[in-house]
Amino acid sequence: NVSKSSDAIYAGQSAKNSAGAIQMRSTSPAGIVSTTSGGKVQSVKITVSSGTKTINVYGSNTAYTSSSDLYDNSKQGTLVGSTSSTATITFTDSYSYVGIRSSSGAIYLSSIEITWGSSETAKNVANFIMYEDTNNQCLTKLDQAISKLNTMSTTEKATFNTSNDFVILTARTRLEAWAVHEGKTLTYADGTFTAASKAISPLQDIIHNDSSITIVIIISLIGITAIGGYFFLRHKKEAE
Repeated sequence: NVSKSSDAIYAGQSAKNSAGAIQMRSTSPAGIVSTTSGGKVQSVKITVSSGTKTINVYGSNTAYTSSSDLYDNSKQGTLVGSTSSTATITFTDSYSYVGIRSSSGAIYLSSIEITWGSSETAKNVANFIMYEDTNNQCLTKLDQAISKLNTMSTTEKATFNTSNDFVILTARTRLEAWAVHEGKTLTYADGTFTAASKAISPLQDIIHNDSSITIVIIISLIGITAIGGYFFLRHKKEAE
């Protein structure tokens, strides 16, 4: 049985034992590949039922045509990770297609869980940020840009956060300026971009509203001067 919530389409060959486990062998065309991408591969969780053989997980940016590609060095893609026990293999590089096969002999798996992320790239989001230059665009595009950033792969997030590429660097600077304009600070921590509101101290609030406070002070001084003048004149009159 296969359940999915992505647009990925898979092809391959495997067997099932009496307990319902997935049997993966190391002879062509045994294996599973994605022939249509579901975005960018984030991780593959392999849950082993029995056996001690090794499962290889590959990544590729060229669509697989069949699981036989996993036995062709020119088509199998890049080996991302291997495991002989239950484990999650995380993709740190950007790949749009995934392939899974046994490296030798048979191994039985309870499940294979493939997690897909957005196909957004650092350059695409940078172009989105730089595309227009209109007044108050930060009111809507700040949150939209951060949402796009957080759907990217770990690699693409790191690229946006550190790249000196002119477009990406300029977009990052603009995004930071948008955050400041909205009284927020742009941060990147634990793989997540956020624009959090700044903590405003009473002194900062006074400085921010200095013009209105100045008006109040002037009015107060005028009032004090008027009162002082009144008492001075009254005192002078009584003295006469």
